[in-house]
Amino acid sequence: MLKQRINLSNNNPNNIPPVANAGADTLIVLPTNSVVLRGTATDIDGMIMGYTWKKIDGPTTFTLTNAATPNATVTNLVAGSYKFELSVTDNNNTKAFDTVQVIVNTAGNFSDCGCDRILRPQADGGIYVRLQTANVQPGERICILAGVYPFISIEGVVGTAEKPVQIINCGGVVQVSPVLRADGTFGGGSYGLRMVKSRHFKLSGTGMPGITYGFKIDGSTKVIANGVAVSDSCGDFSVNNVEVTKSQAGFIMKTNPSNCAPGTWGPNWTMRNLELFNNYIHNVEGEGFYIGNTNYTSTVTDCSGASIVVPVQVIRNVRVYNNVFDTTGWDGIQVATAPEGVEIFNNIVRNFGYINKGSQQAGILLGGRSNGRVYNNIVQNGTGNGIQVFDTKFDSASW
Repeated sequence: MLKQRINLSNNNPNNIPPVANAGADTLIVLPTNSVVLRGTATDIDGMIMGYTWKKIDGPTTFTLTNAATPNATVTNLVAGSYKFELSVTDNNNTKAFDTVQVIVNTAGNFSDCGCDRILRPQADGGIYVRLQTANVQPGERICILAGVYPFISIEGVVGTAEKPVQIINCGGVVQVSPVLRADGTFGGGSYGLRMVKSRHFKLSGTGMPGITYGFKIDGSTKVIANGVAVSDSCGDFSVNNVEVTKSQAGFIMKTNPSNCAPGTWGPNWTMRNLELFNNYIHNVEGEGFYIGNTNYTSTVTDCSGASIVVPVQVIRNVRVYNNVFDTTGWDGIQVATAPEGVEIFNNIVRNFGYINKGSQQAGILLGGRSNGRVYNNIVQNGTGNGIQVFDTKFDSASW
């Protein structure tokens, strides 16, 4: 069950709206290609008069029967991620809505994806791996099997410029969504997919033919703070064919200075050579892409316990292209403290800044101390400036 909404369409101010429940999200593996959608509804001051199911997102191939009953049947499903909406109506003509997701994965095994290594879930269902001592070789193909995970965290992947390590989905869609535990708390939510201390890698959702976004970060169950997060000594990487929805920031690419951690202070590390393309970011509360620090310095505690002010890390050489951003609460694309090599082109940015927060409502923002080119983008329907450029002065010799 996802977030519910109601439609007050009657004139009785004392009516208590009904409550719709579309049931639990479902994962099936082909050749199984049908599910039963099991909806329920309650109305404490009346009765439920009608049920209606419809598909609101996903592949166009499917057959929905018994759509006007609590338990509808969906057949002829194909690989992909579907979302169905249940609408219920009470005796005062007040409607309530809820949605459920059906993920259909292929039956292929890891050998179909050419995997050299498979990352498997731990006891809590998430993936948290530190691969510094796992003998990962340049050019390896690391696979994550299709399924739903509360979080994915990968640390210590190091390839080379000639042979980057590939990280792909295998067998269908890899979805990250917080999971409601039996005790009422959620597993996951701080981040969707995180890369740490990794260099020369390619994170790509192109592992299975016919699936455009092989990685999907979906915070519909609980809003995720950061959909895709890359930080802490990462560099020389690309991220493509990833979908993010219902998060705060869609992508966040930066390192915040930490206490007694000189490696996180500028200029001790520079994040270089980022390539972000063919991603789909929609219905997020914050920025679509948040790249680089907007503050120039940060106060931290050094390893002797003294409070000091340190510069933030900079980012050099960022290419952002062929991405789609639709409905972001803050800026669509924000790049800051990137003194050279920024290119933002061929993106579509629509419905940006819907929260209408001052200084956080540009379609594309080239922030302070950044230099580069912004061209061939479509920017539409926002509450602030379409393209905004701040101070581009930067003393690169001091960093």
